[in-house]
Amino acid sequence: MRKTMNLNKDWKFVKHDEENAASKVYSDEHWEAIHLPHTWNAIDGTSGSDYYKGACWYRKAFVIESLEQRNKVFIEFQGSNSVTDVYVNGRHFGQHRGGYSIFRFDITDAIEFGQTNTLAVKVDNTIFEDVYPQAADFTFYGGIYRDVNVVIVDPVHLDLLDYGSQGVYIEQDEVTAEEARLTIKTRVANASDEERKVRLWA
Repeated sequence: MRKTMNLNKDWKFVKHDEENAASKVYSDEHWEAIHLPHTWNAIDGTSGSDYYKGACWYRKAFVIESLEQRNKVFIEFQGSNSVTDVYVNGRHFGQHRGGYSIFRFDITDAIEFGQTNTLAVKVDNTIFEDVYPQAADFTFYGGIYRDVNVVIVDPVHLDLLDYGSQGVYIEQDEVTAEEARLTIKTRVANASDEERKVRLWA
């Protein structure tokens, strides 16, 4: 079982300001209503290299139904540039460094099922020494520029924390014009408290 809930609509956004950062993060009056995909360089990013590079915040309210309590809940970002910190209900779930790949976090432990949850995301497009690329002939647009989804799965599931993959690998062993012989490998995660027998089929 796998359910995907898209979260692109009805976000709040605020540009980071060192002097007033704390008040802006917690005061609704400073937040702009936006939808994803979004970048804060939509205007200044067209002017060359002189565009804003720094941290900004996003916030989103969402509800996971009570009937999902036995399942695992992941947050999935399909693209966020370039260093992203993810918080759910005030709890920090991790940081992803790099702007061009899918990443996920298991947020099950922070979810209040049947109630409103708050997703807060800090995104920073500052040039970092360990995040590539560092120079190019294009703007390093800051923001959440692809879909954000909640993914709900059974405690036994194809591994969603396998570097943003689907947990399935296909190798082409023999390929001719008439047929192909494939090897399919899967990574299965068991997040339950007991051993489980599962059957996989293609």
